[in-house]
Amino acid sequence: MGTAVNAHIHFEVKAAYQFSSPVGVITSIGTKRYFSGSVQKSNSEINFIPIAIGLWMNLDKQEFNPGSMPDFPPIEKRGFWDFAAYNGMKSYEIGDITYFRGG
Repeated sequence: MGTAVNAHIHFEVKAAYQFSSPVGVITSIGTKRYFSGSVQKSNSEINFIPIAIGLWMNLDKQEFNPGSMPDFPPIEKRGFWDFAAYNGMKSYEIGDITYFRGG
């Protein structure tokens, strides 16, 4: 997935069941699809079927009490530039010409 425009679609169904007050189970199943933005290879995508099973336990019987809000100093505005760079190789077909990508 190295084109300029990519899309990601995710659909998932989740279920939870509580056995007792501190113990429960969570499960989910879904589908994920990553689309390439290439016009020449519009059907170049990756498909996943994520399945999750989890067990959760509430070990703390005490209610959460965050306390009072702390006093924060005023935000000091500083001017600076942030730069990022990337590079890599991209091939649309196995064995085809490999293109250098950078930015």
